[in-house]
Amino acid sequence: MNCEHFQRRLLEELNPREPSAEVSAHAADCPSCQAWQRQLIRIERHVPLIPVPESDGKEHFLRSVLFDTGPSLRP
Repeated sequence: MNCEHFQRRLLEELNPREPSAEVSAHAADCPSCQAWQRQLIRIERHVPLIPVPESDGKEHFLRSVLFDTGPSLRP
């Protein structure tokens, strides 16, 4: 497994802290991929902390589906 393959496989994992044995085996011998894995774990840990602006898009979408008004062109 090369580093690019490792990174792609790690992105597919449900939990990058506990990758499959094959993925772990590559990281065990590759300091670069170990650092990449640590960075991915750090990013995933912080994603839930990103503020999300309020939106009424879901409400408009549901209304258009339920009442067949078509999609809104609102920005």
